[in-house]
Amino acid sequence: MGVKQKKSLDSRVWKSIANWKNYFEIQKDILKSSFTFIAQGGTIDSLKNELNKLSPSPHPLTIEKTIGKNTLQINKLILKNVIRTDNLGHLFPWTFTQGKDIKIPWVDLKFRKSARISSFDSGQENFSHFIASLHFSINELSQVENLIISQGTDTLANKACLFAVMLSPYLYASKKKVIFIGSSESGYVEDSLAISNITGGIYTGLEKQLHGGVYIVTAIRKDQNQVIEILPGLGTVKLHSDGIFHSPNSGAILQIVNNRIFKTSLCDDLYERIKNMEIFPYLSRFYFRETTFDRLEKAFKLAHIVSVDNDSQIIPLLYNKGKRIFIIKARGSGTAPIDWKKQLVNIVVKKNVTVLVITSADSGDVNLKKYAAGLDIKKVISGRTLREEAAMTLAVIGHDLKMNEGYTGDDIQQLIDRFCYLSGMIGD
Repeated sequence: MGVKQKKSLDSRVWKSIANWKNYFEIQKDILKSSFTFIAQGGTIDSLKNELNKLSPSPHPLTIEKTIGKNTLQINKLILKNVIRTDNLGHLFPWTFTQGKDIKIPWVDLKFRKSARISSFDSGQENFSHFIASLHFSINELSQVENLIISQGTDTLANKACLFAVMLSPYLYASKKKVIFIGSSESGYVEDSLAISNITGGIYTGLEKQLHGGVYIVTAIRKDQNQVIEILPGLGTVKLHSDGIFHSPNSGAILQIVNNRIFKTSLCDDLYERIKNMEIFPYLSRFYFRETTFDRLEKAFKLAHIVSVDNDSQIIPLLYNKGKRIFIIKARGSGTAPIDWKKQLVNIVVKKNVTVLVITSADSGDVNLKKYAAGLDIKKVISGRTLREEAAMTLAVIGHDLKMNEGYTGDDIQQLIDRFCYLSGMIGD
């Protein structure tokens, strides 16, 4: 399997939406019966505080109240603090501050449920918050076909990756979608990109040509237009601090410019690939029993990402501090200084250690056998085209399955290869 070429847009218009407000109005019964919209905080609906800094909209559940809490405790706090709204306009009060010339096509829409569950600055979230959100979302998905989650952009890709790894087989089989949206602009900015982000999120749920799975919606300004991109949940990253998301190894699935919708060949390609979803295991079955509720949380605490530009002595130091899962950011397609190779040879032989190598480059495939300087070491796993967020998640899950379910290093490598294939990041 080689790395896929990033898909280019078909210059022809695939579909047109004459009027977004009318389009959503026609679909209102579907929205009221099969859509849930959850707001978790973030720039998309933040306010400026007394110091003129952006702060999430007020809600009883703040990050401060989760300090020292585990996944189960955070999940209980979320369930206790669900505040429902009558429509999306009430969920996002900034809609009423937009100028009269700004058309918001979804402001009056009613969903089966629209609710705010927290007031988190996503830059302060950690894996315990991600897993708690996952548990909450699984319960919501038992009642609806489409779950839209708005939150901050700093950890959105991390959370979307966890959802994709855990839920993809279930979502595909049940034809359900989880759609993450964040915005680089607060909704209080006039004609904010937040409006387009939410428009794109609702459309993603309604579009029948998009199969069940996890998606990320992002919006940008280009040539005086607001452009919406629909991206796969795995392999999508926030490359810069601007709050815009990219899929370096696959590209967008769909792009929306005003009322025109364009698609890449990735859209059709994924539709064919996803038919092979049975090759990917139902990982959720290992983690959502009462006896294993906290297993994933414990595994995340064992992981650490480290660059080969650091002193290689950091590996034994981290091991002595209790770390057992090492995600190594190598150079190029998986090369590193000689001292790093020696350290990894020594550490990977330990039965309770997992080592996964990714590239520090913006994109590309990790081929450990290509160069003599490559980290081609027995038991070291190639992260292929995975970015940091996805690599962390799959390394943690792979290690946990190795320690508790009898998985081998080859099984973990196969897991990664299959996921990269199913998400369109590598070829056959």
